[in-house]
Amino acid sequence: MREDTDQNLRVLDQFARQAESYASLVKRSKDTTLPVLLEAVKPVSSDRVLDVGCGTGRLAVTLAPFVASVTGIDLTAAMLQKARQLQTEANLLNIEWRQGDVSELPFTDGEFT
Repeated sequence: MREDTDQNLRVLDQFARQAESYASLVKRSKDTTLPVLLEAVKPVSSDRVLDVGCGTGRLAVTLAPFVASVTGIDLTAAMLQKARQLQTEANLLNIEWRQGDVSELPFTDGEFT
């Protein structure tokens, strides 16, 4: 087995087990870095955003109201399930979730702003 495949299996195992508790922790905590990030990024309505290693979707859901679209990619299906729940709670339609290895992104150059 390749080393990166073995690492991905360990990541999948750990993050799948932690998805529920991590999502709950993120939901309860206030992230003071998000306003700073929004100020630094200055998203505009035409932006197409890629959130690499999106986890439970907090950043993607934060950016979605300000941009045309957000694509979140993460290796762990359990994390993406939590991201979809957060998206539904926020009533956002412009987010797409993809499961995949972030070391081999399945996107073309220029697809995101």
